Amino acid sequence: MLDELFAHQPMLPAAGRDYLARFLFRGEDVFKPVRALSGGERARLAVAVLSLSKANILLLDEPTNHLDLPSQEALQAALQAFEGTILLVSHDRYLIERLATQIWELRDGRLLVYEGDYAAYKQTLMLEAQRQAVAAPSRAAAPRAVPVSGKASAGAALAQTEARIEELERALERLNATLVEATATQRWQEVQSLGRQYKEAQNQLEGLLQQWEWQAQSVPELVAA
Repeated sequence: MLDELFAHQPMLPAAGRDYLARFLFRGEDVFKPVRALSGGERARLAVAVLSLSKANILLLDEPTNHLDLPSQEALQAALQAFEGTILLVSHDRYLIERLATQIWELRDGRLLVYEGDYAAYKQTLMLEAQRQAVAAPSRAAAPRAVPVSGKASAGAALAQTEARIEELERALERLNATLVEATATQRWQEVQSLGRQYKEAQNQLEGLLQQWEWQAQSVPELVAA
């Protein structure tokens, strides 16, 4: 790996080792040939090399796929330090929240551009749904109006989803703290197990967030309240 790094940016060996350590390559690992690296390690090395280049734009397609949690965090830190423009395609909500300053959405064959981060994007979608509900003609809206009992049921379902989201977010925080401790004390087998649990919880949370968005759009006045 050091040779690959030096081919792109000449530097002293000690500086090269220090730089690779930022991407979780430590000790004798820095002497591994590139062909011996795993997919996740190659992804980290690629970002390390790109960060040293003179490029002012990165095009990334699902960069956190197949990475364990420590590798994801190293990648996120490297991308946050990148001073150019990043065009990112990802289903990783945490990566988007940490990096995005503008959201592009493809909808009905059109490209819609939203300024701001992911939270601002979600807020904009909610406001759009509210405006559409208010602007709908009364005659067209009447047959589709949600009965009071239906609204109560939808509100209960929305509250239940929100509670499950909060529970999962707390679980992810606990898993992350345990994972950081296990990594610091080099309990690698436990790190692998915790990483799998974290990824599963992330996937569950992503599904719940999508469910919440659908529920919120169906009864936007409940979210506004």
